[in-house]
Amino acid sequence: MGERFWKAYWKTTISILLLLLAGTAWGQATRPGLIAVGDEEAIILRWVWPRGTISPPRYWIYRQTLGISQWTLITPEPITRTQDRELARKVLGDEAYRKYEPILFPELPDKEKEPEKYRAMRARMGQLWGITMLSADLYPELADLLGVRYVDRGVERGKTYIYRLSVLENGVEKVVGISLPVKTQKPNIRPPEAFEGKAGDGQVLLRWRVEKRFSGYDVFRKEGPGSELVKVNTAPIVVLESLTKDGVVRPPDWLYVDRGLQNDRTYSYIVKGRDPYGRLSLPSESIELTPRDLTPPSPPARLTAKVQDDDSVILSWQKSPDPDLAGYNVYRSLSYKMGFEKIAAGISPDTLTYRDRGLEPRRSYWYRVTAYDRSGNESGPSYTAPANLVDRTPPKAPSGLKGTAEPGKTILSWTPNNEEDLAGYRVYRSMDRDSENYKLLNQEPTPRATFTNQLPKTATDNPFYYRVTAVDTSGNESGFSNTLELQLPDVTPPRAPVFETYRVKEGTIALVWYPNTEEDLAGYDIYRSKAGKEPVTWTRLNTKTLSPKNSSFEDRSVEAGVKYAYRLRAVDKRGNASSLSTPLVASTYDKTPPPAPARLRARALAEEKAVLLTWQMPKSDDIKGVLVYRALKEAGPYYPVSPVTRDSSFRDTKVRSGRTYFYRIAAVDRSNNRSPMSKPAKIRLE
Repeated sequence: MGERFWKAYWKTTISILLLLLAGTAWGQATRPGLIAVGDEEAIILRWVWPRGTISPPRYWIYRQTLGISQWTLITPEPITRTQDRELARKVLGDEAYRKYEPILFPELPDKEKEPEKYRAMRARMGQLWGITMLSADLYPELADLLGVRYVDRGVERGKTYIYRLSVLENGVEKVVGISLPVKTQKPNIRPPEAFEGKAGDGQVLLRWRVEKRFSGYDVFRKEGPGSELVKVNTAPIVVLESLTKDGVVRPPDWLYVDRGLQNDRTYSYIVKGRDPYGRLSLPSESIELTPRDLTPPSPPARLTAKVQDDDSVILSWQKSPDPDLAGYNVYRSLSYKMGFEKIAAGISPDTLTYRDRGLEPRRSYWYRVTAYDRSGNESGPSYTAPANLVDRTPPKAPSGLKGTAEPGKTILSWTPNNEEDLAGYRVYRSMDRDSENYKLLNQEPTPRATFTNQLPKTATDNPFYYRVTAVDTSGNESGFSNTLELQLPDVTPPRAPVFETYRVKEGTIALVWYPNTEEDLAGYDIYRSKAGKEPVTWTRLNTKTLSPKNSSFEDRSVEAGVKYAYRLRAVDKRGNASSLSTPLVASTYDKTPPPAPARLRARALAEEKAVLLTWQMPKSDDIKGVLVYRALKEAGPYYPVSPVTRDSSFRDTKVRSGRTYFYRIAAVDRSNNRSPMSKPAKIRLE
C-alpha cells in the first residue's frame, strides 16, 4: 500500500475505533445486506462491500411497489466506486478530498513486483474495510463516491416500496440484499440535547450531549436579524472521546470552536445531529452568544514624574498604540513595590499628562499609569516613576568605572559616591556603545561599588558596554558614568578534527584529515601510540603546532609491521584545544633487504668431524638473524643447514671426511627480507 495511504490510515485508526464503540449503523456490520430509510422526498439506500475487500463489486438496484410483483431496474449503469478524481474533488471539496483520497483511490502494490507490501496489504484488508465503511457513515457524499449509497428520488409519497440489491458474479446475477418495506416520510429525529456555548475573544465555544444515535453533527450560525442560518463546519463534526485516569469515556470539554468572529456582535447558533444515512435531526434550541474583546491594551511607555512647585507632580507618558484605546488611569503609592491606589480615572486617550496636586512636602511618591480600551480591559502598569518632594537633586554620576572579563562573567568596580542619602547603584548594559537603550541589570540598587555580571561562557563574539548610575534614598537617579567596554575571553575550543584517510608506503604513514573551519584556528597537534599496547601512551609527533593550512602529515619514524594509532587535536589562537579525534589505526611495511654478512670463514674441526663457520654480523637495527647455506660445488645448489641465528658462528656437524664443502650465508630482517648471499667459503675435510 502506498506510503501516503498508510500515513492517513494510522492517523484515522483511533477515530475509527471510537466510532466502532459508538455503534454506528455499519460499525458492527458483519453481513452484506441492504438498508432503506425514508426521507421527505426520497428513499435512502445503504449497503456495504463484502467484508475484507477494498475492490468493490458493481451493484444493480431494483425497486418494487408493495402489492405489485414486478421488479424495476432503477440503475441502468451499475453502481461502484468512482474512478474520476476530478469528480471526487468537486463533490467533496479540496479539504475533504485530501482527507479521503487514500480511501477513494488506494494505491495497491503489485503482487509480483512488491510481494511483501502485497502480503502486508492483505493482512490489513479487514481494518481497511472497516475504515472505508465507517468513513461512508460519516460523510454521505463519500458513501456515494464509494458506491455504497443510493438516493431514489423517483418515488411517490404515500406508496410503500421494497428494494433489491444485486451483483454479477461469474456471469450470474446474485441477490445480496432485500430491504424491508419503506416509504417517504419527513424525518422526525430528535435534536441533540443540552446545547450550550461560551463567548470568547473573537470566538465562541459550543458543546452538546454526545449520543450514539448520531455519527456526526452540523453547526449552523445566524449573524443577525433577517440573516439566514449558515452551516459553519465544512465537514461533519465527529466527536472523539477519550479515557480518563479512572477509565471513564468522556468527550472533550468543548466540541466545536467557531473562530474569526466580530467582537460585540451577537450570533445565534443551533446544532443538528447527522445519522449514518446523511439525514439531519430537528434543530436544537437556539442560543445567542456575543464575543467580547478580552485583550487589554499595551501599557503606556516612558512614564516620567516631574516635581512642580514643591506640592505637585506632573506626569507624562507616551500614547498607547492600540486602536480601541479609551483612556488612562493613574495610580500612586508611597512605596515603589506595593500599595498603589487609583487617584485618577477616565483620562482622555489624547491626554498624555496628569498633574497630581496637594501633596505633602518632604515625602517620596511613586506613580504608575495604565491604559484601558472601549471594552473595559485594563493594561498592566507602566514602569514606575518616582517623585521626591524633598530632595530633587540626584547624586553625582559615578566615576572611575573599570572592570575585568573572565570566562562567563565580568567584574565591575568604580569610585564610591560620598552622598549621605545614597541608596546604591544601578548597573546598565548594552551590546552597542552608542545605544540609547541600556538594559538595567539590577532593579534593586546595590550598595557596594562593585558588581559581577554573570554571562554565558560562549558569549565571546561581541563586546559588552557598561554604565553605572547612583540612586539616593529619595529615588533620584544620577546620570551615567563613563562607558566601559569589556569582552569575554574565548573559551570555546574548536571542534574535534576528523581523519579523512591515510596512505602507506615503505617506512612512511601519510595521514589526511578534513580541515576545520573555525576562523580563529591556529593549527593542529598530532599524537601517536602503539595500537593494542597497555597502558596507552600518546606521544606528540610535531614539535610545533601544524599550520591551519595543513590537512596532512607524514610520519617517517615508524617500524614496519607495527600498528600505530593516531589522534588529532585542533587549537585556536587563544590556546583553546579541541578534544582528541577518533583514533585512526595504520601500519607500514619493509621491503628493503638487510646488508649481507661479511668475512665468512670456514675451519675444519678434525677431531669433532665438524666445520666451524664464523662471520661478521651486518650493521642493521632490524636484523632478525643469519641463515647458513651449504653446497658440494661452488656453483651450487646451496641448501640451508641452520635455523635463523643471532650468533656470529655456526658448527656444522653433518659433514663427512674426504669431501669438499662450500658455504654461503645470508641475513634476514624482522620483515623476513633476505640479504644477498655472502661470498662462498671453501673447506675440505681429510
